[in-house]
Amino acid sequence: MEKRLIPVAAFFMVAFLFFAFVGFDTSMTGFAVFNQGDQVEFDLGSYNNTEYNAGGVILTSGQVSGEYVSEVFDAGNKASWNNLTWVAVNYEAREVLVTSALHGGSNQTAVFLNDDNYYLADMKDASKGFYLNFSENLINGTVLKIYAKKNNGASVGIYDQSDSVGSVPLGVFTVDSDTGGWYNITLNINTPTDAIWLGEGVGSGVDPREEFDYIYAEISGTDLAVEVRSCDDSLCSGETWVGVSGVAPQDLDLDSNEYFQYKFNFMSPDSSITPFVESVSVDYDLINSAPSILIVSPQDILYLDNESLDLSFIAEDDDFNLDSCWYNLGGINISIVDCVNISFSVSGSGDYILEVFVNDSLGLISSDLV
Repeated sequence: MEKRLIPVAAFFMVAFLFFAFVGFDTSMTGFAVFNQGDQVEFDLGSYNNTEYNAGGVILTSGQVSGEYVSEVFDAGNKASWNNLTWVAVNYEAREVLVTSALHGGSNQTAVFLNDDNYYLADMKDASKGFYLNFSENLINGTVLKIYAKKNNGASVGIYDQSDSVGSVPLGVFTVDSDTGGWYNITLNINTPTDAIWLGEGVGSGVDPREEFDYIYAEISGTDLAVEVRSCDDSLCSGETWVGVSGVAPQDLDLDSNEYFQYKFNFMSPDSSITPFVESVSVDYDLINSAPSILIVSPQDILYLDNESLDLSFIAEDDDFNLDSCWYNLGGINISIVDCVNISFSVSGSGDYILEVFVNDSLGLISSDLV
């Protein structure tokens, strides 16, 4: 492009030279983390049949299900939500073994092993009850697993040892296999206990006398189901929860949005045990585009005045985090308050290069010049 040299005269012209617009890119702006690890931080979310107690979020006393919903986290800009990590205790389903099997004044160890070595138990009444003790408390929903074969096929009641007369059965079953089979009885237990006895089923009118090979119990585990969502508004209105499977940490596959929220769903087979969430963290990268700037005036033409020249430009930011504007003329940077159009002057005739800059709150800069 040809430069124009303007002679000094009664009037003068100022020539501005146009150069290419400086483009912008979209980039990650750095790794960041939101953490929750104490009551103050967890209390920013909401509890439903849950509470913060003893260093973490648990089910409220007496509850077997509930949820905790976090606050809505604001990254301050569009973000890629990368990874969710949590520290929690979740009780796994497990077998609970018999530690003693007392009948007739002796410990009947035949029922400790599944080995076709049967023990014939005459359980006529509480005085002849078959007393079983376990390695830990049985809770509501515990499944008593019994391998037995029929002797007289009478109804057998299962009772807490504190129920010495057998008035409230925890469960009832009848052995009907002549060759031996499994009997799985789900127990209805109000108060956890590690001691039960087998005897006459309530109202059966028949004395049970059956052969037992192997007895143990299975306790269901607690469950923590994790869900997450990214949102385009601070209320997360309308966004759908997405399940996160597996153990922590877990990579997330969410749309890039400014806001994020997580939820824990608590489940327990009995109110005597609860899952426990101690801490949660989510890491993210901000996604930010540099702002754009286009000089509208002055243009690459001759101007016949050097004072009060219009400086008009269009500055935009798709991420809505425009921060500041300034221009450079003759090597001097001059701020443009509020990034609004202004006027400027030059000292005399000649060729000038004017460059206008704009940056965002995350430090990305663009410029245009004439």
